[in-house]
Amino acid sequence: MTPLFILWGNKMINNGESLKIILISLICLVINTCAGSGGLTKPNRHMAVVGEGSYYNFQNSAEKILDRYHYTVYRREEYGARLYIETQWKDHKPLDDEFVLGISNVQTRLIIEAKPKMRDASSNRAMNTVKFSGEVLVRLGPMSDWKELVMTPSRKKYFKQCAD
Repeated sequence: MTPLFILWGNKMINNGESLKIILISLICLVINTCAGSGGLTKPNRHMAVVGEGSYYNFQNSAEKILDRYHYTVYRREEYGARLYIETQWKDHKPLDDEFVLGISNVQTRLIIEAKPKMRDASSNRAMNTVKFSGEVLVRLGPMSDWKELVMTPSRKKYFKQCAD
């Protein structure tokens, strides 16, 4: 005696209409999966393209931001024309909306990148697209582990202020 699910499977495969539905469903699933971010965006990260500038302008602007908000450079890298600055994690008191959520400790860091865009024909200088990222880690109690939680509106506002 043949199991019922095998008979049902044979009927579905032999039925051309059902096969179309299955194929269309699989195609939609693949397209939907490919269209997603792939998990590259983190809920605890604020990212913004803040403008364009030369190598010199990028260096000056980055130093001003780090000095104004009291961040210390942890890593500075140059890959050809690409520049990358990452700060150390900095401790903060929780903002009001973070405190309401039970967050007891907060750490933030900044990442500022300049990637080559084009050469300015008039001055023959390389122009860069400048990207700013701010990340936050939180603790929900004094002895808990650091967690990547969704950023609160006040923390997003803080990072937008840093980026401006």
